[in-house]
Amino acid sequence: MTALGITPWIATDEVETPSAPATAEAFARKVIYVICNASVAPDVGRHAYERCMRALASGSTARAGFRHARKAEAIDEVWRRRDELFDAYRASASPVAYLETLPWIGPVMRHSLAYLLGLSDATPREGVVARPATDEARMGEPERPKASEVGFCVVDGNADFIADHLVRRIHDAAVELESEVNRLYRGRKSYDLNGVARIDLEKAIERLTYMAKTLRDVEGAQDKVVYLQAAE
Repeated sequence: MTALGITPWIATDEVETPSAPATAEAFARKVIYVICNASVAPDVGRHAYERCMRALASGSTARAGFRHARKAEAIDEVWRRRDELFDAYRASASPVAYLETLPWIGPVMRHSLAYLLGLSDATPREGVVARPATDEARMGEPERPKASEVGFCVVDGNADFIADHLVRRIHDAAVELESEVNRLYRGRKSYDLNGVARIDLEKAIERLTYMAKTLRDVEGAQDKVVYLQAAE
């Protein structure tokens, strides 16, 4: 952030162009760019990177500009330890292998990061940030279903919109509902619910449990896919 309190413009040209980083900051930005782009469309990843870097430049956490909590934690760690990680990277006998040890990178995403760091000439396939460059590395990898095959065929980018809208609705409703739940909890030993209320309560618990498990499965799947194909 500048002395006037204005967050500087975040350019992506440097991180999108393969080159050997000269500073710890440049190295960290490329790592963060790859993390932001993992499993999402290029435009979504680019915007996420810009938001994260604005937050970090202002002294805040990446979580302020990124709704993926686990990715945000990894980004914060990379930025906080950038000097240490960059020194280890330069001292490593095998820089490409070292990339696997970085937060969120691992053995798959290292290919895209290696390309951006100028360590590899293999260009990742368009739309895929973290896919192995060799056919051997892709052997045995299951074919992902098309969006239309699973009943989700909408314009590109709607998946993020749906998720953001859902999270806001749940958050708004939870504020009031948590208050009512706490009231029931505090008086749980002071009254008896009638039979109908208990049946309805059990049904509500089952629905909430189902929705929570479904959303957990959605969130967990993002760690396993190489590209979030929201639409065809």
